[in-house]
Amino acid sequence: SLAKGLLPLPPPPPPCVAKLLEDAPGLQVMEELAPPPSSTTRPPLHKAQFAADCRPRNILMVCVCQSRATHPHIGNDYPWLEIILIWIVLPGKHVHTVLTLLCNKCFAVKIFVGQKVRRLVMVQNDIKKISRNAFAGLEGSLEHLYIMDPTLYDLPFDTFDNLANIRTCILENTDISDIPRLNSLKRLEVLSIDGSRVTKITTGAFTMMPNMKKLQISNSLLKNIDGSALEGLIYLEEINFSNNAIEWIHPGAFRTLDIATHLSLAGNKISDVVMTVIAARELRSLKVFDLQNNIITELRKGSFVDMPTVETINIANNLLSKIEYGSIFKLPSLKKIDINGNFLQNFHSDIFTETPQIESLNLSHNNLSFVAQMIYIARALPELTSFDLSNNRLTLDNIQTFNGHRKLEALKLSNNEIKHLKKGLFKGLPNLRELHLGNNKIENNFLGQIWNLPKLRVLDLSHNDLKTINNLVVQGLPQLSNLDISLNLISEVKERTFSGAPFLKKLNLSYNSLENLPGKVFSGLEELYELDMCYNELISIDYNILQGLKSLELLHITHNQVLSVNKQAFLDTMKLRYLDLSFNLIQELPTEAINMLTELRVFKLHNNAIRKINDGQLLGLHLVEHLDLSNNHIQTLDQNAFTKQNVLRNLDLSVNYIQSLHTDIFANMHLLEKLNISHNYLVDLGEQTFSNIKHLRILDLTNNSLTEIGKAVSGLSNLQGLFMSQNYISTLKNSTFQNLPTLNVLHFDNNGLQTFESGTFLGLKSLVYLDLRNNNLVELNPGSFISLYSLKDMKISQNQISVIRNYAYADLNSLQSLELQDNVITEISPKAFKNLPSMKFLNLSRNGLQEIPEEALASLPNLDVLDLSWNYMLRVEDSSFKNHEWLTVLMLHDNDLCRLSEGAFSNQRGLRVLTLQNNQLKRLHLRALGKTIGGLSLLDMTDSITFKCN
Repeated sequence: SLAKGLLPLPPPPPPCVAKLLEDAPGLQVMEELAPPPSSTTRPPLHKAQFAADCRPRNILMVCVCQSRATHPHIGNDYPWLEIILIWIVLPGKHVHTVLTLLCNKCFAVKIFVGQKVRRLVMVQNDIKKISRNAFAGLEGSLEHLYIMDPTLYDLPFDTFDNLANIRTCILENTDISDIPRLNSLKRLEVLSIDGSRVTKITTGAFTMMPNMKKLQISNSLLKNIDGSALEGLIYLEEINFSNNAIEWIHPGAFRTLDIATHLSLAGNKISDVVMTVIAARELRSLKVFDLQNNIITELRKGSFVDMPTVETINIANNLLSKIEYGSIFKLPSLKKIDINGNFLQNFHSDIFTETPQIESLNLSHNNLSFVAQMIYIARALPELTSFDLSNNRLTLDNIQTFNGHRKLEALKLSNNEIKHLKKGLFKGLPNLRELHLGNNKIENNFLGQIWNLPKLRVLDLSHNDLKTINNLVVQGLPQLSNLDISLNLISEVKERTFSGAPFLKKLNLSYNSLENLPGKVFSGLEELYELDMCYNELISIDYNILQGLKSLELLHITHNQVLSVNKQAFLDTMKLRYLDLSFNLIQELPTEAINMLTELRVFKLHNNAIRKINDGQLLGLHLVEHLDLSNNHIQTLDQNAFTKQNVLRNLDLSVNYIQSLHTDIFANMHLLEKLNISHNYLVDLGEQTFSNIKHLRILDLTNNSLTEIGKAVSGLSNLQGLFMSQNYISTLKNSTFQNLPTLNVLHFDNNGLQTFESGTFLGLKSLVYLDLRNNNLVELNPGSFISLYSLKDMKISQNQISVIRNYAYADLNSLQSLELQDNVITEISPKAFKNLPSMKFLNLSRNGLQEIPEEALASLPNLDVLDLSWNYMLRVEDSSFKNHEWLTVLMLHDNDLCRLSEGAFSNQRGLRVLTLQNNQLKRLHLRALGKTIGGLSLLDMTDSITFKCN
């Protein structure tokens, strides 16, 4: 058609489109496109259409175009999508597995002619209407279509008529009110309309659709399901009409759906469950029936009846206050029923009749104060294994309540009003494995045996009012493996309290009031794996407290008041791998005790009062990988303090009083990866201090008293992050950062840095982030940052820089953000920012500039954000920002601007935010904004001009 002159010739491609040709056949992201040429001018095709003639990367404006094989992703802020697709086709390759159109502004006719697309994704393109032949050209290839657009309201009934191969059609979050005609889509398997204004399914909407397996019309406005609404969907397997406004369903609405297994009517306005069940009974293969989040107030006798295949019923979060006898009748396959989140006050077992297979019953979050005795529930539900009664008002005064169910395995009674556990309360539950009684008001002191649960594995008594526990707490629980008694008021634990549970593996006693524990309190727990005693008031760890815990691997005793640890405290716990003694009052390392822990991997002693680490105190911890000694009172570290920590990977010595380090203190830490010595009082570092830590990745020396660094960090070939903020280093030499090829992040802010030698940063080819804020730098010489090829973010604000000389930031090809605010800059040389092709953000606010540095800024055509606020500039000329078409944010507030030329911002077609407040402006030419005003989201001129609107 182009050759014959039947279609108008497209204009030459904009920069991003030209780049698209270079990366053909696919495109990953196009963040923004150049504006379309004038509609009155259509020059002929020229050589730029060919990939070989594409414009180079450094002049592609703000576009980012990357290849993703055969998956083009096209994003556009301007209404000329048709042109883009023409230019995709021209190179020759036009077969796409996936084509994504993201954030475009229009959808032109016949743009897919000549294309072959298997999956088409259209997301938030602000399309209001799709024409009838919009998908022309995709008839033979399109199999999957996804459209998500809140503005789409017009979808003609015959839009999809010719898409014979389509198998999946998803319309999400649109404003359409009618379902398009689908009769011709014989291969369609999935239709999803999720979020629309569809109010009804018209008769015959789905006739002759033999392959449809899933139908979803959700989050719409459906009110009724008519008798013929679903005719033709004979092979439908899943129906989802959730979150509509359905009030009525025709009794025969589902009569032709013989193989459907899932029906969801959740989130509607159904109040008559009988009407709904009558319709659902036509689904002869139904297994899952979801009615949650409706307005059902009661279940009358026979509400759920004669549904032989149903396995799951969900009526949670309705308004149920009454369930009559026999309301669930003849459901022989039912295994799970969820009635949580209603208003039931009592529960009787004869609600269920001839439903022998129920395994899970959820009655949580109701107002139950009475439940039928378990012996009757067992007769009605003999296969019940899980019973959830949590979050009700049960008191369990009747000891017969839970007697007599031989198959029950999980019973949840948390968040009720239970005060006492009476003897025999849980008698006759021989298979119970989990019992949850947390968040009640239980205050038993266990004066008699409560339990007779031979298979119980998990017992939760947390968040209660227990004050004392003895051996009766686990008596009758021979298989118990997990006991949680945290968040009680326990101040006393008797000797051998847990001896009746020899298979206990996890015990939680945290958040109680324990001051001391008797000897052999854990005697007999030879299989205990984890013990938690955090947040108590323990003052010591005596020699026989942990006696017998031969399998213990995890021990938590943090947030107590421990002053001392007996030298034989860990005699029986030599398998310990994790020990946390943090947030206590320990003043001296318990050397003999911890040196027995030869299997320890993690040792946390932070937030104590330790003053010194002596030679040999950690001698036995040769397998420790993580050692935390931060937030102590450590003043000195002996030379051989860490001589045996050969496999240590993480050492934290921060927030102490360390003033010096022996040269070879870290000599044996060949595997150390992270070292934190921040917030100490180090004055100097020896050149060999870190020389043997070849695997070090993170070194934190923040907030010390260092005045120089010398060659201390030089040669750390794996170092990625170096943090040296808040010291007193005034000079950096060119040897300081030698041989750091992998360094990514360097923090050097808040020092007294005045100068650094030329070549200081030479060789930091991997550096991405450089922070030099709040120092005393006065000027930056040419080539100050030469060779920082990977640098993306540089912060040099809050210094004393007055002049930025030519080439001070030259050739930083990756630099995207430069912060120079809060200096005293009065002059920027014309070539100061030479060759910074990636620069997006420049902050020059709070300086002493009196003129806009036009020549210097001209080197930064790709700027997105420019902040020139809080300077002393007087005017903006036509030429001030002429090279910055793609500025998005321009801040000029709080200057002394008194004049804006007529063309001051006329070229900033991408401008969204312009701040001019707090200046001396008296008038504003409309032409100063030009076409810019149409795209502005924010124009702030507060305290600048008093407008008089005509």
